[in-house]
Parts: sequence; C-alpha cells; structure tokens
Amino acid sequence: MRFAKGSISISDEHDVPLLLLVRNSQYISQAQLMTLAGYGMSQASAGNFRWRMSRLVRGGYVEVLDQRVSGSRVYTITHLGLERLELIGHQLLSVHSLMPNIHHPLRMMHALDLADMRISLTASANITKWETDVEVCSENMRTGEKYVKDYDAAAHVAIDGAVLVCAIEYERMPKSASRYARIGRTLRDERLVDTIIYVVGEVEHVPVVSERLAGVHRCILFTPVSAFRKAGLNAYALRSATEGAPIKNFLRCIAARPASAA
Repeated sequence: MRFAKGSISISDEHDVPLLLLVRNSQYISQAQLMTLAGYGMSQASAGNFRWRMSRLVRGGYVEVLDQRVSGSRVYTITHLGLERLELIGHQLLSVHSLMPNIHHPLRMMHALDLADMRISLTASANITKWETDVEVCSENMRTGEKYVKDYDAAAHVAIDGAVLVCAIEYERMPKSASRYARIGRTLRDERLVDTIIYVVGEVEHVPVVSERLAGVHRCILFTPVSAFRKAGLNAYALRSATEGAPIKNFLRCIAARPASAA
C-alpha cells in the first residue's frame, strides 16, 4: 500500500487501539492513555508510547490540546483520525467524520473524570467490556435504544461466576427536582442493566441525589466521585438512606441470585 508524501503507516496492532481509545474517550490525558493502552512505566515502554503518539499527532490523526491537565497532555481525535478508523471498519453513529463539529470542550473534564473511573474500576474488578458514552449512544442509535438512556459508560463486570452489566451515570453538578423526576421515570423502565452506579460530584450531594432516585431501579447505587475514582468497586455506596456497603458487596448479592429472580 502506498501513502501520500508526509503520511504515516498505521499499525493495526499498535496504532489503531490508541486511536480507538482517544476517539471513544473524546478527551483523554497522556497518563490515562498510557495506562488504558497497557504501556508500562519503564523508560523503554514510555518512550515507545511517546514515539507512537507523536507520529499520530504529526500525521494529523490526533490533536494535542494547548492546555494541560495536572501537568499531562490531553488528546482528542481529528476528522482525519475518524476517517482512518471508519476506513478499516470502526464506525460509530454518534461521532463520525462527516460531522462538522466533533469536539465539545465543555465536556473535557467530564471525559477525563470518566477515564479515571475506568482506570480505577479496571484495577479493582475484572472488566470484560467497557462502553464509553459515545459507544452507548451509538448502540442506542443503531438498535433503537438498547438502553433506556445514553449512559456515561457501561461496564461488564465478571464477579463470582457471573457477568453483570453496570451502567455508570456521572453527575458533576446537582440537578433540579423536576429533572430528577424525569430521570427517575426513565430509569424505572431499564431492564438490560443489573445495576446503575450513580456517581455524584460532591460528597454532601450524595444523600440528596439518593433521596430523589433511590428505588427507581432494582439496584441503583450512589457514591461520590472522590471515592469511586480512588477505590472503584471497593467504594462505599448508598442504596437508600438506611442501606450502604461497598459496591462490590451489592454486585455479589446480585450475582448470587437465581436467574429466575433477576
């Protein structure tokens, strides 16, 4: 295969996984990308990562933001990067190369927080599959709403011989009572996920959100983002005002139920 002058050869084994992580995350820091892509902390591994990313940036497939977050570079996909992924069969309905605007700067910190949650969850549990918000949205568009809403993520967790689907909703700022009422009505119809982990921006808001939404799903849990980012499934969560435990404990109870009781 011949490439135009100035273009780079894309490795299916090494470059495509990086492009998919950048696209699906929308925004991702260098440190997060290294971790999720499986690069070690050795000098050789870090050097290999930096070389590959500099090639992808130089080739126009990935963009580096001007600002850094916690001292780390932040990457996002470009139209050219989307075109390359689509050319080899990695299409999404929710974000694609024909869209005039593929970047949403106001969602950057939201996306970076979700990447941190993914890393923490992966470290604390056996995650067999992770769907980011753009993947969940694309699947809903393709199937006519597989899930009742476009969750911020969906994690498939293997625990005690079962694989549970955990929808993750991340709320950085509290909402109005009427908005919670609408969310509650939507979540009551969810049948495809085993639990909904509702991650709340501030610790003091957890009881408030729990009061609004407790019981709208057979297992909806509420935990602050600080705990979830630090401990993953070991984070303490509320199921109601009077019931709380580490998230993993609730999942084990679900995994132990007979299929007929699910």
